[in-house]
Amino acid sequence: RKVLVVTDTGVPAAYARTVAGACREAVICTVEQGEEHKTLQSLEKLLSAMLAAGFSRKDCVVAVGGGICGDLAGFAAASYMRGIDFYNIPTTVLSQVDSSIGGKTAVNLDGIKNVVGAFHQPRGVLIDTDVLRTLPRRHISAGLAEALKMAVTFDEDLFWIFEKEDLLHLVMNSPEIFLEDTPMTNLIENNNIQNTQQIKVDMINNILNRIMLLNTQEFSQNKPPIGILFITPLKNLKRNSSS
Repeated sequence: RKVLVVTDTGVPAAYARTVAGACREAVICTVEQGEEHKTLQSLEKLLSAMLAAGFSRKDCVVAVGGGICGDLAGFAAASYMRGIDFYNIPTTVLSQVDSSIGGKTAVNLDGIKNVVGAFHQPRGVLIDTDVLRTLPRRHISAGLAEALKMAVTFDEDLFWIFEKEDLLHLVMNSPEIFLEDTPMTNLIENNNIQNTQQIKVDMINNILNRIMLLNTQEFSQNKPPIGILFITPLKNLKRNSSS
């Protein structure tokens, strides 16, 4: 099927090209970086690209980038032909532990943030922590601050990881840690938005466990109800007959 790969100018172009290369028929659409570009005009650009390429209800949208990219791509998927499949490949710490979870998609309007949007759950979230090594220190700190907030609010064990580990150093200096594609959940048909907070805690635990356990394939087996969640290196994506 056709795949619209959405990225922005702040994301290394190689990431989108890697994803597109794993698809039979891909269209890459790049939007400008920054909150000021999360607009109806950018949304129109994505919708027009799908219309021009002859996308149908069987096709899909893939976001490759941070939270702004995911918001735009997800809302485009929710809007086109009343909803097509959406996959999220978050490339920042903040988007990996927060905005990729829960199905919230939106754009800004008249200076008001996220005032136009929809809940549209991704069919899958794919995470590769290797991409975090291209991020500046401030962006990593921002994502870990969100993870710490979730730990303080919901998970004592996760909080103690922050107490004992230098997570900023680990994220910025971790070697390549993934040995194979590792599916972490099975498809759960009944998405439950009310479980979003626990899903975030589970996601953070899984990501941090994978970063810390560099020489083992052991990881936590949580089962968040958000479709199919994979932690996998982008370079391992392979073309198949359905994508």
